Amino acid sequence: MNILAILSGLATGALLGLLFFAGLWLTIKKGLVSRHPGVWFSLSLLLRIGAVVLVLIWTARQGYANLVSALAGFLVVRSILNNRTKHQIVQIKQGKEGPSSEDQS
Repeated sequence: MNILAILSGLATGALLGLLFFAGLWLTIKKGLVSRHPGVWFSLSLLLRIGAVVLVLIWTARQGYANLVSALAGFLVVRSILNNRTKHQIVQIKQGKEGPSSEDQS
């Protein structure tokens, strides 16, 4: 196996994961306050999945080592962003639940 192919695949997967999950986070933030959330979520899903599929097909044509390392890079970014956003999600939930529990007292 070529180490350059593996590093290239990791970088491709990491960039793809970053774009995918950043797009998801943006969609959630914009879609929840939009007048038409269904449009936001539907178009975002189609664009994000379409981009992932196209890039992974392109990566697979370069060899299985690229594909496997791209998937690994994607999952690494997913894990990192998942851990970073857990704190933000807890704050958002507390912010929405805080005022409603105070109003009931």
